[in-house]
Amino acid sequence: MDLGTGGDIILKPEPVLRLSSLLMVRDAILAGAGAAVLPKLLVADDIEAGRLAYWGTHTDPSVEIWALQSSRRLIGAKVRAFLDVVEKAFPEKIFVPPI
Repeated sequence: MDLGTGGDIILKPEPVLRLSSLLMVRDAILAGAGAAVLPKLLVADDIEAGRLAYWGTHTDPSVEIWALQSSRRLIGAKVRAFLDVVEKAFPEKIFVPPI
């Protein structure tokens, strides 16, 4: 742990447990396994309810959402519905829910 400028504390996590799913990581930290770097979108309700503590924002790498579709066909209804939901939920294209 290093002190940054302005009194900020910079944490450098060292992984001790690797799981194949972010939901499994979330469940593990809720069970007391330690701390984790997780998307706010996944843990916003737990932070609001006080089950998890919010320590700050990890600034990199950036996260991208991709929807892959065969170029030979029109976009599928399920893919279009998913993209519509994402666009409505995040009109500013900032994928962080308010806490």
